[in-house]
Amino acid sequence: MSKTINVYTNDWVKECVELALSNHLICSGKRSDLQWFGTTLIQALNHQPNSQTSPIYGKLAVNFEDFCYQLCHSTPWGFEMGINWNAVKDVIRGEGLPQHKFFILHDAQYMYFNNFKDFNTLIEIFLEVALEHDEYGQNLKVIVLLEEHEKTSVRKLIRRKEKYPIETLKIIQEGL
Repeated sequence: MSKTINVYTNDWVKECVELALSNHLICSGKRSDLQWFGTTLIQALNHQPNSQTSPIYGKLAVNFEDFCYQLCHSTPWGFEMGINWNAVKDVIRGEGLPQHKFFILHDAQYMYFNNFKDFNTLIEIFLEVALEHDEYGQNLKVIVLLEEHEKTSVRKLIRRKEKYPIETLKIIQEGL
């Protein structure tokens, strides 16, 4: 069951920060609502002590190579990364990470549609590395923002993983 978040109200930010600190998030809704939600959430998460956010913009990451480029440039990594799955894991793992690390995938439906196999592998890597971080007392979460019609398929994809704390959110903007 997904939770509905109305981004027109003032009380959603604190609740979503708390959710993001303890869960991976899959968020669906209209593109404009997700854009507002994602941008505001990034700002709020950056104000958390000892935290770092790395946004990835899906419209510019429709394939694996573009995703790697964005990952390398949105994460304090220090050098160019290889274009392979091991390099992606290394960058996501990072060294000397802050206590809380968040990856926010804006417009994730672009890679989802363009190359589902790579999208699936990326989600698996994020979740796998997050489990490793849990073992060391660090917090790594992925926040996936998808236009509304994509939500059900992705929920099925990730729901198979019972060991991951995942919360699904329906993002709306009512009251304008």
